[in-house]
Amino acid sequence: MLLELRAIDKRFPGTHALKAVNLAVEQGTIHAIVGENGAGKSTLIKILTGVYRRDSGEILVDGQPADLQTPLQAQKLGIDAVHQEVVVCRSLSVAENLFLGIEKSRLGLVNQRQMDSEAQAFLDDLGFSISARSPLSSLSVGQQQLVVCAKAVLRGTRLLILDEPTAFLSTQEAEQLERLIRRLHAQGTTFVYISHRMEEIFNLSDTVTVLRDGAVVHSGPTVDVTREGLVSLMAGRDIESFYYKEHIPRGGPLLSAAHLSGPGFQDVNFTVHEGEILGFFGLVGAGRSEVMMSIAGARPFTGELSKGGKKLNTGSVKAALRDGVALIPEDRRHQSLCLSQSIKFNVNLPTYDRDAQGGMVSAAAEQRVAQVQKDSLQIKAPTLDLPTSKLSGGNQQKVVIGKWLNHGADLFMFDEPTTGVDIPTKLEIYRLFSTLVKEKKAILLVSSYLPEVMTISDRLIVMRAGRVVGEVDPAVTSPEDILHLALG
Repeated sequence: MLLELRAIDKRFPGTHALKAVNLAVEQGTIHAIVGENGAGKSTLIKILTGVYRRDSGEILVDGQPADLQTPLQAQKLGIDAVHQEVVVCRSLSVAENLFLGIEKSRLGLVNQRQMDSEAQAFLDDLGFSISARSPLSSLSVGQQQLVVCAKAVLRGTRLLILDEPTAFLSTQEAEQLERLIRRLHAQGTTFVYISHRMEEIFNLSDTVTVLRDGAVVHSGPTVDVTREGLVSLMAGRDIESFYYKEHIPRGGPLLSAAHLSGPGFQDVNFTVHEGEILGFFGLVGAGRSEVMMSIAGARPFTGELSKGGKKLNTGSVKAALRDGVALIPEDRRHQSLCLSQSIKFNVNLPTYDRDAQGGMVSAAAEQRVAQVQKDSLQIKAPTLDLPTSKLSGGNQQKVVIGKWLNHGADLFMFDEPTTGVDIPTKLEIYRLFSTLVKEKKAILLVSSYLPEVMTISDRLIVMRAGRVVGEVDPAVTSPEDILHLALG
């Protein structure tokens, strides 16, 4: 047995995060751990990697007691993790990130040429189409995630913990990662694999352990449990469907785009109607997110936008917000939230200037508005004063949605809205979509997860290399045909 946990317990003020957790990970296996947001998965990872100290219990590595007090101690034992939120030095190059802490040197100086050469050979061998000399800041979030995975592999990790590794990856990048996992697995690497995507759990893992409310409620061979049974174990209740979609009669045109062109996209045309979800699918580099950023006023573009028959002048984010256009971007932590600030502050942020009286904000009104969103979106937090950095990924996403609902937008652009959230939270987000379209609002939905975007969208636009290459009815179009359009 490579890793064994015996009665691991961990408490935080007001929270019993892990309750006598027992876990056994055999050498050379892929062991999946699943659970809702807040089930204790992140706490467990941090204990295994030396970030947190357990309160009680025992950890054994290769049958010997291991006191994992720091991440360095865990790495020396061959235990490392790739976290859901990418942790990189964006100002450094790919090669510098790969060799960070183990730099190649000559005569006491960093040998940049050797690192670039070895890093490029390593990336090419893994099948990643990434330049070792590129700054991390120039890569997509998905490409950065691949670099972090490569970094762990380069260090000779024996037990690699992957926390939602495909959350920010395109279909193509996810396939690259799966090939890498299978290759390393065949060479003897052991994996702890955490994902909310059921097909990944059943496609890759040998064993699955379910955490609920900090306790293990099931552990056994993956083949012995069904998808429905696994979701029921995670939630402690039956989940009626993996997706939730209501068919709402659409109204008149709400937003029309004519010949939009800008950095990353060319000649994009579409119309979205009141009460409609218009999906956008494509691989990394297809230009979907760039289009959304431009409509939101955050990037320059040419062409025309009209809303309700009126030409829009979205030359800035402020102008787009005035016109009722709201973007919920993929990278919520860096682009949508003030992480050090409270839930209350984030929910009220877009409306402070509107609601202030004589330059002063009513504390009671601020509390009341935030409480409405907390209750309606079921944001799990003990208090509205909690910093958003302390929330799970799913609850952070709810805060982002809540602030724009509070603002009163009628066009919502969701870029990868369910990234890193569990199945029950996904269902809540899908139900929120239905609530929005019932109120005659419109949704532009960008998703790299084909089952999601096909099931939730009323119509689907497929993009490739910055251009629209097709518009399909997802109800009557096969996944293979959509992928064929996306791949060319």
